Amino acid sequence: MNYIILGGTGGVGAHFLKLLSKHHSKCTITLLTRNTQHLAIKQLSVEALSKNMCVNVIPCDLSDPKSVSGAIRE
Repeated sequence: MNYIILGGTGGVGAHFLKLLSKHHSKCTITLLTRNTQHLAIKQLSVEALSKNMCVNVIPCDLSDPKSVSGAIRE
């Protein structure tokens, strides 16, 4: 299974990633976030990797249409 989380470092995105890591394994999670260097990404990625999940982080500002287009192409 593949999941895309918008705002992956925010409260709701982080909570959803934790929920997925508890109930699913061997899935791919893609986080779209403005701040790819956020400490939460590293912490969430470690949790997900311990459950055999693949985590991709793609820089994306959802308020910028060009950024969203670029993220979709990735």
